[in-house]
Amino acid sequence: MLKSILFLATSAVGIVAQTVSVNTPRPGDTISASSSFTVEVQQAKIAGEVDEISIFIGIAPCSGGSCDDVGQVLYNGAYDPQQDPNNIGKGLFEDFLVQLPAGYPTGDSVLTVFHIADTQAPGGPLVPIFDSTTISVTVST
Repeated sequence: MLKSILFLATSAVGIVAQTVSVNTPRPGDTISASSSFTVEVQQAKIAGEVDEISIFIGIAPCSGGSCDDVGQVLYNGAYDPQQDPNNIGKGLFEDFLVQLPAGYPTGDSVLTVFHIADTQAPGGPLVPIFDSTTISVTVST
């Protein structure tokens, strides 16, 4: 029984430590509808094996305080975070150059990142990770 409780506690720590965050753009930044921009996704470094599966980046316009689901897909594919050899303290990250779709509305929007991975503590089973983060941005012409 004690081993089961310790395993669950260890697994939960791994899941919490796996959370991704968006370094750029920053909350409140303005994005130009007519140019590409970089979404930098950072992930905490954790102990144990991590098998990155995929990442999804979407943007949704907000009107009247309500945002439309995950909105437009900006990226959906592989995620392979790396360390910057010139800034080890930065942690694991990957940059994605994305473009808003033609005709995307200006104003407030929410940028969403979904992350899927498997992690395994030494000697433990594979534990799936599903996490996400959102930030508010403004789209201008």
